[in-house]
Amino acid sequence: MLTANFRNGLEATRAANPLLKIKHGRFGSIDRESNFLVQAVGGEAGQVALMPDKDASKRELDQKIRQSTQFAVLVMRDEDKAEARKHFATPLLFSIHEAKGLEYDNIVLYRFISDHRAEFSEIVDRVEPADLAADTSSIQNSRSVGARATRRHGRQPVPRATCR
Repeated sequence: MLTANFRNGLEATRAANPLLKIKHGRFGSIDRESNFLVQAVGGEAGQVALMPDKDASKRELDQKIRQSTQFAVLVMRDEDKAEARKHFATPLLFSIHEAKGLEYDNIVLYRFISDHRAEFSEIVDRVEPADLAADTSSIQNSRSVGARATRRHGRQPVPRATCR
């Protein structure tokens, strides 16, 4: 299995791996390849930054990225683009489905969680900090997150998604 990533910086990978643990713990895996966390081996640290959702912050960011081909703005869904266009003048504005396979040095994720809080809350409902703490390259045992949560909270696990 290829677990090394030569494209992402260390910080992007550090932010992505807990999300992979949550995804796998809640929904399982459809193939053997998705049972492993990613290791950044490209050598660059990169940066992940959270910015306040304030007009002044968005104006400042827009000034930095509007003429650059090195920045892309991603929104969760096509219908989220109209709101993003109010703040960002870049033509490089994509939904996550449109961005699949594209590569940019810098990505702005615009209101991914704040506009979809209910969906994200449901996904992480039974995930505990201990579930994310394990420092391992394999997430094969993450399936027990739902089972541990059921024992802990007396809730039934959410059915796992299956692809056929």
